[in-house]
Amino acid sequence: MTPLFNLDIIKAGEKSNIIPDHCVLTINRRVIPDENIKDVKQEIIDAIEKGKAKSKALDVKISFDYSYPPLKVDINSPEIQRVKKVIQLVHNIPEERIQMMGMSMTFDVGFVAQILNTQEIILRGVVSAGSNTHGVNESIRFKDIKKFVKEIIMFLCADF
Repeated sequence: MTPLFNLDIIKAGEKSNIIPDHCVLTINRRVIPDENIKDVKQEIIDAIEKGKAKSKALDVKISFDYSYPPLKVDINSPEIQRVKKVIQLVHNIPEERIQMMGMSMTFDVGFVAQILNTQEIILRGVVSAGSNTHGVNESIRFKDIKKFVKEIIMFLCADF
């Protein structure tokens, strides 16, 4: 897993014919589980200082909003194994086709794992090819919602 560094939002000026007197750039630096937040902050500060040395900017202010802690999931936990079994049964697919993967994403479940002091967290939702997740016209199909509801019911009620 690799950390992500995104330039997310840039705001400057009010009109196209007036040079703005300030600019605000919001970055999103995704922290992965093996990283130290202090090291990540220093990495960002160092990058800004390097840029300032080559810039004509008169002033640069930095603020940090550490919004989401990293999340590490134990893919061998009993809960994850149960979810895999549920997916097999609901979707009628062999275990080999179920892919476990690490993802770098902003996710509030990191707080839940932190508070409960556990890696036994299940990340599962309704998404499919063409959903355009977090994009313009994000969508999900009703048939995918129905299958997900079946997964939840089977996870909670099935005896296997």
